[in-house]
Amino acid sequence: MGEEAEMEVDMLGEIFGERLTIDNTRLGIHLPLDIAPEDPSVFATARLELERPRNYPTVAPTAFVVRSRGLSEADLTSLQSAATRYVQDHAGEPVMFGLINELSERLLAMKLPSEHCAVCMSEWEQGEPASNIFKTTCFHFFHRPCLAAFVHHSQQLPTPTSPFEVPPPPPAPPCCPVCRAELRALPDTHDHLSYDQQAPPEPFTPTPEQVEQQRARQAVYDRQKAIGGLIEAPTFLFVPGVSTIGTDAPQSPPAASLEENERERASRQERDHERERRQEEKNRERQERQREKSRGRGRR
Repeated sequence: MGEEAEMEVDMLGEIFGERLTIDNTRLGIHLPLDIAPEDPSVFATARLELERPRNYPTVAPTAFVVRSRGLSEADLTSLQSAATRYVQDHAGEPVMFGLINELSERLLAMKLPSEHCAVCMSEWEQGEPASNIFKTTCFHFFHRPCLAAFVHHSQQLPTPTSPFEVPPPPPAPPCCPVCRAELRALPDTHDHLSYDQQAPPEPFTPTPEQVEQQRARQAVYDRQKAIGGLIEAPTFLFVPGVSTIGTDAPQSPPAASLEENERERASRQERDHERERRQEEKNRERQERQREKSRGRGRR
């Protein structure tokens, strides 16, 4: 390995200190990419592993992005592809400093966490302020009010219902809702108030047009109820008692009365009975003919 490569490693050691690890047996070097990991606006971290051939930098090293946190599968694949492409484009020259800068800028460019809040299951909105996002040491992300409410409720003890009841054990230390790791830092204990005491939604006030449409639909429902619940042909698209905004209700009175419907049903039943009677007569005649044929064959 050339003098230029050794100088590059020495400079990296001065910058990263103990965060830089070197494996001389594999000629590997582990470079941290977690730039400002305590910064609440940094939503991802990873480590870069380089396997250097003995004739580096003449021969390009092999780069691997490992031990990532806060990255989705798609983001990790994109970061790995960027590392491989950078090494190939700069073959024949030292690449460690440039590669660290390239991948670190990509991590810092991630303005929002890759995963949704695991408490409310809501996606992050574009332009979400970093002050509203709480990052745990295990690199999971939550809305501050959501995590504060989770911690607040998880620490509540049930109230004994009897003086002889054994008191419950003290609650376990607050943990991450995703991986159950102990939370070393907690959101403000008052943040849960903004979650539990949200302002109630404003009451719905219908417009005059909606009120008029509701009256028309109520009239349709009353007419349908008067004729025994039958749905008239002009109103088959309407659901009784339910307002469907934007559809005009018919204004014409019902064409059939209850008595007419009863007569129609009685007539239909009578026709059905007559049809069944005729079918039974045909069946009896067919059976009689079959018996006559059987007797005729017996005489022969």
